[in-house]
Amino acid sequence: MSLLLSALDGRISLKGILGIGGMGEVHRAWDASLERPVAVKFVRSGDPKEADRLLLEARLQSRVEHPHVVRVHDTGTLEGRPCILFQLVEGQTFGDLHTDVDWREKVRLAAQAARGLGAAHRMGLVHRDVKPTNILVEETEQGLQALLSDFGLARDEEGGLTRSGLLIGTVDFMAPEQVSGAAPVDYRADIYGLGATLYAVLAGRPPYRNTPGPTADAQSTHNLQSTTPEGDLHPGDLLRRVLEEEPRHLSSEVPGLPRDLAVVVAKAMQKDPERRHRTGLDLAGELTRVHQQLRQQDSRMNQQEQFGLLRRLKFFHEFSHGEILEVMRASHWQDYAAGEEIVKEGEMDDRFYIIASGHCTVERNGQSVGMLSAGECFGETSYVPGAKRAATIRAADGVTALKVSSTLLEQVSASCQLRFNRVFLRALIGRLQGADFRPAI
Repeated sequence: MSLLLSALDGRISLKGILGIGGMGEVHRAWDASLERPVAVKFVRSGDPKEADRLLLEARLQSRVEHPHVVRVHDTGTLEGRPCILFQLVEGQTFGDLHTDVDWREKVRLAAQAARGLGAAHRMGLVHRDVKPTNILVEETEQGLQALLSDFGLARDEEGGLTRSGLLIGTVDFMAPEQVSGAAPVDYRADIYGLGATLYAVLAGRPPYRNTPGPTADAQSTHNLQSTTPEGDLHPGDLLRRVLEEEPRHLSSEVPGLPRDLAVVVAKAMQKDPERRHRTGLDLAGELTRVHQQLRQQDSRMNQQEQFGLLRRLKFFHEFSHGEILEVMRASHWQDYAAGEEIVKEGEMDDRFYIIASGHCTVERNGQSVGMLSAGECFGETSYVPGAKRAATIRAADGVTALKVSSTLLEQVSASCQLRFNRVFLRALIGRLQGADFRPAI
């Protein structure tokens, strides 16, 4: 197979290596023609067949147009070497996510990668090398986004160049049928790969390793009789485990992980392909369902925590359970850093404020005239249409405040409105009568 390629010299300038793999190397580069950064992938081997494989990779991957699949821009030669121009993803791999990234977020990203797989499956492609390093994670205005990359081992179900008789992929994430060669490798091998990937990202180690360690890359030559570094798993043992053993259940590896999520991952990693999710879209649907359930549970938990906090504040001592919930529905929570203005003198604002935690200073004409603490309220000028704030309220330390909309408060029950007004006005009167007189705010 021989493909004619246009020279990219003069148009593409290399800026540095992004990564080196078993087959190729990827560089950061600048496309002077389109004035944008790109990623450039070269094949490392001098074998012409490997160059053909690189270009077929571009053809296959370019067929998959999806927001969670890295885009192919062009192919050509640069400095006499065949290459592919890809979308440059600024970020990290799925396996390199910081430990402070919540596992719920990792589930959301895995669902995105599954949707990218689903798009590839619809185009008749089997990726065959789904693993943490082949899922890129980019930070965008919409938050973290996952993109499936590296179709270098992909197979076209309709036909195409492949390596027969070779163990290709990364054993830690290879489906049993890939390892054994006993059954045809189809879309469901990718399902296994993504399941094993999510397992590894959540547990901190690949499924069949007792301790975190380097993965076994079958694209490299294995000597199954060789020894391995202390603590690592012998390649032969790893192959046997993939074929014969079940990994520890994910829920036992990650304390507190919901059982529903562990069940989805276990299904994706079934030895029998018939028992797995059928396509990437099926797995994406399951992961999305679990993620939404987790968000709903978190929302209910947060509401319970918020209710408990308000219940303890002196402002709400006279409120019934239902009345506190009504006030919460007319409000939203906001955090303020030390020194941050909450309301500003001279401005108009139609909200009432109740300090849930922290302390605030009351300032007038740039001078401090008092302090407010948790359980106290401010915003009485909201009772007077068009009135301006007579003082600035500033967070003295970290503050969490409940901001109550006067408009939404009008929509709660009459008993709740009466209770709120009574408590708020009583606090105002107490403030005016107190020794530390403070202006209306």
